Amino acid sequence: MRNIFKGIDLIDRVPDELWTEIRDIVQETGIKTIPMEKKCKRVKWLSGEALQIAVKMREAKSKGQKERYKHLNAEFQRIARRDKKDFLRNQCKEIEENNRMGKTRDLFKKIRDTKGTFYAKMGSVKDRNGMDLTEAEDIKKRWQEYTEELYKKDLHYQDNHNGVITHLEPDILECEVKWALESITMNKASGGDGIPVELFHILKDDAVKVVHSTARKFGKLSSGHKDWKRSVFIPVPKKGNAKDCSNYHTIALILHASKVMLKILQARLQQYMSRELPDVQAGFRKGRGTRDQIANICWIMEKPREFQKNIYFCFIDYAKAFDCVDHNKLWKILKEMGIPDHLICLLRNLYAGQEATVRTGHGTTDWFQIEKEYVKAVCSLEIKIRLFLGRKVMTNLDSIFKSRDITLPTKVRLVKAMVFPVVVYGCESWTVKKSER
Repeated sequence: MRNIFKGIDLIDRVPDELWTEIRDIVQETGIKTIPMEKKCKRVKWLSGEALQIAVKMREAKSKGQKERYKHLNAEFQRIARRDKKDFLRNQCKEIEENNRMGKTRDLFKKIRDTKGTFYAKMGSVKDRNGMDLTEAEDIKKRWQEYTEELYKKDLHYQDNHNGVITHLEPDILECEVKWALESITMNKASGGDGIPVELFHILKDDAVKVVHSTARKFGKLSSGHKDWKRSVFIPVPKKGNAKDCSNYHTIALILHASKVMLKILQARLQQYMSRELPDVQAGFRKGRGTRDQIANICWIMEKPREFQKNIYFCFIDYAKAFDCVDHNKLWKILKEMGIPDHLICLLRNLYAGQEATVRTGHGTTDWFQIEKEYVKAVCSLEIKIRLFLGRKVMTNLDSIFKSRDITLPTKVRLVKAMVFPVVVYGCESWTVKKSER
């Protein structure tokens, strides 16, 4: 791949053609040289002894040796039960040790690894009128229809940007591209091109030069590559009936090359944004996360309780796709904040003409323009769902709660930290009848 990259003309090329050629080269080379690994559905606690017996069981079954297979199966079940018991005992000891030493991060990571993760399977969905759809094409059309409505823009606002650039930003540097590539987290899902960021990391300086060339052309011509504006939406079940599209939240997968450009723009905008944001702003800021605000709330609650005073909190639950801001107002605000015209223009071109597709269990939908509508949840149903989810969490943690290696204070802490938040999430906005209290 490095030899092919050296023969590419990186100067006298149209950005879209250059990126298309680079994308095809990486895809073809990756498919030829990197084999696809098939995931093995193997539980964590099986020892090597149990796996050897499993191999002998398959051999006995293929040869028709029923008595030997029956004997091996009984032995396998006995060893598997022993391995599972030993595995859970060791996990619980590590959980208790992490709790004793105050290692909260390791504590909950170990709990997640122990209880496992549930992955819901997408099946049939309902249309607008509540009728079940079972055909693959109908299901894909419904998902496309729902997502288009979710990200629908208000067309009565006209674009008021005149396109005049009075201040040009410096060209994108190779060191910026290198920093952006290195800062992208490994083992993340790829976008529509299917190219993982690990391939760019393997190519090192060659990848930096190629991506830098395409990003630099984008910065000069202010016209984004078509692939860089495409997103793949993954519906993830959230709550309620799995047949209702509104009970899913969508995760957008974008190209890693597009992430590089976004990170560079974000870094250049940071110097302007940091002076505008107030000190009380937490989240999406370096050294000031939402955990700091949670600690502040705890301290605020302690004082009124100490003096027996009432305290009132305002809980705002944003609708789906709340981040779909009015872009025309966004450009105007950025201009008023003193952001250079060139940076605003680059952002506009990354947002303009965005396309998306929805990846379902029956395939992907057609590409459509990203264009906001939401379905309100019934409050009493919300409470019942939360209670059900709390019970589900308790069931998943059953092996931990039954363990004698974990002390009672640790179990109480786990219930408060992992069960109560699920049950009472959003309780500030619940409207409960007297008969339901």
